[in-house]
Amino acid sequence: MKKILSIAFLSTLITGYSQSDYYCDSIVKDLNDLNSHYFYKQIKTKYPSTQITHGLAVLDTNSSLAVKSSFKTKQTGVFGPFLNADNSISYIKVFELGEDTLMNMNYILLHKGAGVEKKADSLLEEIFNGESFESIASKYSLDPGKNNGGKFGWFIKGQMVSSIEDGINNHENGDVFNVETREYGWYIIEVVETAIKRQYIEYIEVKINNCL
Repeated sequence: MKKILSIAFLSTLITGYSQSDYYCDSIVKDLNDLNSHYFYKQIKTKYPSTQITHGLAVLDTNSSLAVKSSFKTKQTGVFGPFLNADNSISYIKVFELGEDTLMNMNYILLHKGAGVEKKADSLLEEIFNGESFESIASKYSLDPGKNNGGKFGWFIKGQMVSSIEDGINNHENGDVFNVETREYGWYIIEVVETAIKRQYIEYIEVKINNCL
């Protein structure tokens, strides 16, 4: 019985270049073309099986291998592949390196309007009584960040809504409070880190399971 070989398989036999190689090279090209981590959805839409982290990162014990390496190289651009402990690989694009006063928070976005303050107070009381912030965020937040337990991450002081920054400044690490913003309505904020000067990178990291 004759076997019909796919074009991708024939290409592998002839050039040694596999379909997964094309896949990874395509991701690297698209990362090179990306101008900001805010456009991460372009990558996620085109490569839905990937895992993406993005935003600002500081160097700490929880940093990925790609992020740690980026702090060592101190350069912008696309780097990788990095082999992770779970045998996946990562590519990272560093858009900016800098040092500034940073803050870190988790958040739950609620509605605008009458009656929302009572809802915010009620959810805040649940957290004070032992319900996890992540659980409340996943159930009630109106922001896509609910899928990540309400994690927002690091941001540069002065770039957040002023009422949220003012609230963080008036609290300590680990505190939870609610605040109303004119622009977006009510939030519940968990303070991860009050204002602190740190080195940071602005980045997007793409984790891939099928390039090796």
